[in-house]
Amino acid sequence: MAGGYRDMKKSIFAFLFIFMFYGTAFAEKEEWIDKDYNFSYAKAIDVEYCVSENLCNGIKEKETTEIFQEKFVAMLNKKLSPMGVYVNMLDNNDEMRIENNINAEYNTNLIIKVKLVNYTVGSSYSEGYSYTTVIPKTSTVYTPSGPVVTATTETKIHNKRGRDVPTVYVNVRFDVVDTATDKVVWSRIDNRSRQNEDEFDNTKPRDVFNRILKDFKNDFQKRVEKSRN
Repeated sequence: MAGGYRDMKKSIFAFLFIFMFYGTAFAEKEEWIDKDYNFSYAKAIDVEYCVSENLCNGIKEKETTEIFQEKFVAMLNKKLSPMGVYVNMLDNNDEMRIENNINAEYNTNLIIKVKLVNYTVGSSYSEGYSYTTVIPKTSTVYTPSGPVVTATTETKIHNKRGRDVPTVYVNVRFDVVDTATDKVVWSRIDNRSRQNEDEFDNTKPRDVFNRILKDFKNDFQKRVEKSRN
C-alpha cells in the first residue's frame, strides 16, 4: 500500500510540474514559394542577416547575430555540405559585392536574406481559467489485528484570475533570392509570441528566435533534399 501511495504522489507531482511550466504561445506564419523553382540548383548559398533599425541598441544586434551564426548558418552548412551545398554568411564587404553584381565569380546560386523585425518583451492579457488537481490522502484505523492504512483521493478546484503577464514577441522575415534572375523564390514571415504565465516560465526572446530559425532551417533543408530526389 505504501508503494502505491508513493507512486500516486509521483504521478500527481509530474502532472502539476507539467501544468505549471505550460505557457501560452501564439504563432502566425505567412509564406509564398515559387512552385516551379528547382532548389536542386543550389550549390553555394550566401546568407545575409540584418536587424531592424528600431531594435538596434548595441546589444540585440550582437546577441542575435551570434545566435544566427551558431544556430542557423553553421547548422545549415553542416546539414547541406554532405550534399555538396555550401553556406556562407556575408559580412559588410560581401554585401557590397553582391550589390555590385560581382557574386557570379563565387558561383552563388541563392541568397537567403533574414531580417529580425521584432525582438522584445512586453505584456499581454492572459485569460483566467480553472483547473483541478487530485490530492492523495491516507487514514489509519487501529484494529485488534493492528493498524490499517486506507488511501483515498480528494479533488480540489483552483481558479486563476485573468491578468497582464510578461510576453515575448519575435518576428523574422526570410527571403530566398535566385542570383541568376534576382527574383525572390521563397518568402516567409514568422511572427510568434509567448506568455510567461508565472515564475516557473521564463521564456526569453532568444528562445523563440531559436525556434523560428530551426523551423526555417529544417524546411529549407527538406526542400533542397526533395528537389534532388
